[in-house]
Amino acid sequence: MNDTTDRAQAEILKLSEALLLCQRELAQLREQQEGWEEKFSQLRSEARGAAERSTKLAGMLARPLADAYWHSRGRIPPGSLRDFIAARWPRLRKLVGRQPSPEVLAETRLVQMIEASPRFDARWYLEHNPDVAEAGAHPALHYLLSGGAEGRDPGPDFDSKAYRRQHPDLAPDANPLLHWLQSRDA
Repeated sequence: MNDTTDRAQAEILKLSEALLLCQRELAQLREQQEGWEEKFSQLRSEARGAAERSTKLAGMLARPLADAYWHSRGRIPPGSLRDFIAARWPRLRKLVGRQPSPEVLAETRLVQMIEASPRFDARWYLEHNPDVAEAGAHPALHYLLSGGAEGRDPGPDFDSKAYRRQHPDLAPDANPLLHWLQSRDA
């Protein structure tokens, strides 16, 4: 019986040492966890700050990109006095600016439609497509030329991919927002 008691006590001693070792490891893991939680909290705060800065920068960038686009087309943004004069008095068109090609006119008309759409939000588009902002591309023009075909959304209230699923007859290179706008007007 003495031998059995000694073996039991030896086993208890081993288990006690193992338990102590586990408790030490657990304490170390808890310390590491606290460090990770602190670092995670710091990263979360930095991410919130970065998201706020991104939103602010997208808002600040949207208007200058649009202005640069319209300026590159030799026009003041749509609805300007220059457009009004050129439309009313064609002979004065030479004085207020050169006449763009039919292709450029078609493109600018489509860009105007996208910009005027209640479903297009230039700030939102830049914020959710940082590659477009980094490239310095005009948001509406980018959406017209490639964003729609790539399945990008023009704003928070229009899902390009869902629209394509609802309209399987839509050509792959067709712009979903323009299709929606034109079908509403038809």
